[in-house]
Amino acid sequence: MYRLLLLSLLVIAACGAPETSSNEEAAEVGSTTRETTTPDKPPVTTEVEEVATGISYFYGQIGEFGPFVHLVLQQEEEFVSGRYFYAEHQQALELEGTIDESGSYTLDEFHDGEMTGRWKFIKDENGGLTGEWVSKPPSGRKLSLVANAVSAATHDLTQEMKFVSYAHRFETGMFNPSTQTEEVFEAESLLKIGFLGAQGFLFWYDVIGTNAHIGNLEGFAHMTSGSTAEFASDDGCILGFVFDGDKGTVTITEKDCEAFRGARAFFEGELQKEP
Repeated sequence: MYRLLLLSLLVIAACGAPETSSNEEAAEVGSTTRETTTPDKPPVTTEVEEVATGISYFYGQIGEFGPFVHLVLQQEEEFVSGRYFYAEHQQALELEGTIDESGSYTLDEFHDGEMTGRWKFIKDENGGLTGEWVSKPPSGRKLSLVANAVSAATHDLTQEMKFVSYAHRFETGMFNPSTQTEEVFEAESLLKIGFLGAQGFLFWYDVIGTNAHIGNLEGFAHMTSGSTAEFASDDGCILGFVFDGDKGTVTITEKDCEAFRGARAFFEGELQKEP
């Protein structure tokens, strides 16, 4: 089996999806040490063999609110190898496994030679991946996996992602009930962007408002022009980004994003690019 030589970029932070235990699944994940084996599998079907060679790229999410990841896979007949990495932290993990005659993928995940989890997924009609990630025993935690196929031409995963930060620092107040006074403190709203190319960028946006109300959003924003972009969540939250290269700023507007922030925190305003 060919080894994937591409070292992909990226990804994010542990997710807050509920943890479930499954002794049966944990047992299936198996040993926590890496072994080189050749599974005794029947030949894959002709339909699978038609897409069995070459390298494929994917961008997706582990868990409903979990980290964004990039994934690159190389397939040779029924054998599959690859790497994935977290968008925010650029930590790559190795993947090895097989695809069976039904088109189901099973890949073991390794970090520093130790097995850390297992990926199980199928390809949908658009070439994306749908399945689950399972942590190694004894946890056996299961998280959903959804990833879209992306083009290597627009997502050069052999290069490191370029991160840019924007910030807005200001003074805000918090009511102190013990003294019955308004206390002033310095606060900071911070936007971190990882540029992926012409299609758009990953972002992590933390805001703070009066009385320490906070908000957090992360996702993928699509470029709508050379200086504007838009993010839309599944539940209707929309962020608009307008970049000013001369001033080194980004101006953000929001619509229907109350579910992601406190009542006195807002995803809007002008942020200055950090040096």
